[in-house]
Amino acid sequence: MQKLTLTPQSVTEALRGQPDLQRRETIIQMVMLACAIFCIFVTAGIVFILSEVGVQFFTDEYFANSGLLQRATQNLATQAGLSGSELNDIIRLAVDERPVTFSSIAERIPNVTPEILREAYENLKQTTSTGEKLWLAFTNSVQRFFLDNRWTPLFASKRFGIWPLVNGTMLVSAVSMAVAIPCGLLTAIYLSLYASPRLFSLLRPLVEVLAGIPTVVYGYFALLYISPIIQSIYPDAPIFNVLSAGLMMGVMIIPTVSSISIDAINAVPRSLLDGAYALGATKMEVILRVVFPAATSGIVASIILGISRAVGETMLVTVAAGQQPVSYGDTFWSAIQAAINPLQSMATMTAFIAQVALGDAPAGSIQYKTLYAVGLSLFLMTMAMNLLSQYVSTRFREVYE
Repeated sequence: MQKLTLTPQSVTEALRGQPDLQRRETIIQMVMLACAIFCIFVTAGIVFILSEVGVQFFTDEYFANSGLLQRATQNLATQAGLSGSELNDIIRLAVDERPVTFSSIAERIPNVTPEILREAYENLKQTTSTGEKLWLAFTNSVQRFFLDNRWTPLFASKRFGIWPLVNGTMLVSAVSMAVAIPCGLLTAIYLSLYASPRLFSLLRPLVEVLAGIPTVVYGYFALLYISPIIQSIYPDAPIFNVLSAGLMMGVMIIPTVSSISIDAINAVPRSLLDGAYALGATKMEVILRVVFPAATSGIVASIILGISRAVGETMLVTVAAGQQPVSYGDTFWSAIQAAINPLQSMATMTAFIAQVALGDAPAGSIQYKTLYAVGLSLFLMTMAMNLLSQYVSTRFREVYE
């Protein structure tokens, strides 16, 4: 009987002899290429719109006008002989063009009325070039976006410090990962190394069902069941609090951590485990000294992807964590306590995006543009985490023959 040897060349020649099969293969390739191009264009379009409107936010006329008002205030205050901390306190009041702002500034400067201040401000608006206004708007917006510690863009007195939203996002993520990491890793270890094949095939789909539950269901479960339990332990805790949202989000992220960790653990060659057992190692020693070091890249990648999933969650935190940005105190220690206290209501970046998307802010206004500025910041955070996950996966990947 003649032995048949298959090589890539022979398979290719055989396919070329069947025009219908080759034509079908070409059509499939074109469809897959079209899907890939579509995904790339959609992603590029989203990033372009976020960047475009985000740049419009940082160069908005609102920030240019507030910068000019600060200049006019500084000039008049300096002429009146004010300096030092008193001058800086007056300049901080020049944040918008409301009449009450002009009145409050004029009251702090001797021999200056609101009319005099407005006249100096209007003169600066007419004499300042367009390029200088753009640069002033950019520097003023960046300063107020990254250095301010209050977030009230929808209020009459607008503050644009992004850190209260970042604080809320990271605190909810920290609470959720405190639940998801140990539960997810222990689940992955049990299913991979302790459970029988039949039990593994039964339990893994049940764990992954958690990923299919709508996030709004998690949110209302946290609001209606978890928050009352927390209030029974801590009576001063509000119904909307970070702890209940973080706990339920941790349960929601368990499938992300466990599924990727299971795949990483199962990728460890069986020969390594058998060799460790042959040397007299216990199962726990094998897990800690063989499996974990060999599967480090996959486990760390699962944790980073879980954090990225927590940072980008919207409905759960909108329902359960509240929409009130954290308010820092006047002292350093009060600010630290406010920043790390999970028993309070906090707004996250995604919750604010959902709030503005409901239509509270007119299109094209500075309030509307804050949605894209926050969205761009969130996109950069999640992209950085995904790049870090990819770097860890490739940098610490163990290759076995």
